[in-house]
Amino acid sequence: MNAQETAKAIELITKAGAIGLFLPERPDFDILASAQVLATVLAAQGKTVGLLTPPAINEEQKTIFSKILGLTQPLKEFIISVNTAGAPILQLRYEKHEDRVDIMITPKSSPIRADAVSFREGAIQSDCLIMIGIPHIERIANEKDFAPDFFTEHPVVNIDNDLTNAKYGEANCCDAERPSRSEMIAQILAAEPLWSPDAESATILLAGILSASTAFTDPRASAE
Repeated sequence: MNAQETAKAIELITKAGAIGLFLPERPDFDILASAQVLATVLAAQGKTVGLLTPPAINEEQKTIFSKILGLTQPLKEFIISVNTAGAPILQLRYEKHEDRVDIMITPKSSPIRADAVSFREGAIQSDCLIMIGIPHIERIANEKDFAPDFFTEHPVVNIDNDLTNAKYGEANCCDAERPSRSEMIAQILAAEPLWSPDAESATILLAGILSASTAFTDPRASAE
């Protein structure tokens, strides 16, 4: 795996406070192991990790990967919208209190009616996106849940060992010579001293490597 790309991925993740995690719709054991360990380590660093594509997993996997299922979606903006077509606004201000925020709208020429005010969710709050085991971003970018420019407005860390990976990320930790993504996650974590996994996470990474390499019988499973 390219050292420059690994360093770039670490830099992007380190700078991020909120991280959006993407997995395939039906991830294998290796991908789930990779995602759970990475999310666990980053959460221990005080980062908010949200799962943007909830995976379909079986009952046995639910027990092992409970932390993945426990991840919530990243926070979204909350937008208060006022229809000003019939009631122009002269001034807008707000006051923060201990238990609330008051938003004051001063009308210009006509009173503002309650039915002119509406609410909706806004943009997903994320500083960095991490894709694990997703060779082509178009599979996700075309989904209705994401705005067309969502993936161009956020830096993407692309982690995969698929030979056909399109290397669409700002950092592409891609290596088709590695039998598992878990091994790649282990290498990324080893490059950052503060990101050492605990014993449980290390065991899950080993299980991911064993699963993907069929107990090290994959020709790509090197002595390293």
